[in-house]
Amino acid sequence: MEFMRKTHFFAGLLLLFFAFVTLAAFSACVHKRGDAAAGIEVLRSGAFVPSDVNAGIAGVAYVNVRDKSDMVFGLRAKLERSLAESGFSVTSNPSKAGYIVQPTVLAVGEAEPDSLRAVVNEGYGGTSRLSGTGGSALLADVLLVQRRVPTSGRKNLQNISNRNAVAESRMRLALLSRREIGFNSGVPESVMDVLARELCASVSAAYTAVR
Repeated sequence: MEFMRKTHFFAGLLLLFFAFVTLAAFSACVHKRGDAAAGIEVLRSGAFVPSDVNAGIAGVAYVNVRDKSDMVFGLRAKLERSLAESGFSVTSNPSKAGYIVQPTVLAVGEAEPDSLRAVVNEGYGGTSRLSGTGGSALLADVLLVQRRVPTSGRKNLQNISNRNAVAESRMRLALLSRREIGFNSGVPESVMDVLARELCASVSAAYTAVR
């Protein structure tokens, strides 16, 4: 009888141990899946060129996001917040902006890393089709227009053009992860955070160069 009680006791301890190990392993897997931004490589072609130091460009930014993939949601708000934290004033009126930032997301999905690098090296306006497997990627072209803001305030900017432009820069940018990223419900927040930070860093570099 005593032997049976001891046997049941140790069996219970063993079951409790396996339950604990299983729960710990499950929690670790959930944490890994949520860390989508880990290991993201940033690829660039071109850079934003600062305007002349005497150009008198106001530190006011306007963001216009274009999304040809239909999978990017909330990027404008993230980029505007990053720019504000970097010292810009953010406006919803391009006529009042000294910096007009226009990122165009071209493609999102699977890509073979070397193929993606070749696409990035083509630069702004080049081929935008992702091909192959081996990685998850986001590809974007980015336009930055630096302009003088008219003092009268009467002229509204109807489109992003060369009106009052002092400098215009183009850059191609891609994010590459060797780990599979699920895009079924759109680009994950963590990936967009990386994109917003990279865009902000490039714009800020052009801004601080003339301050």
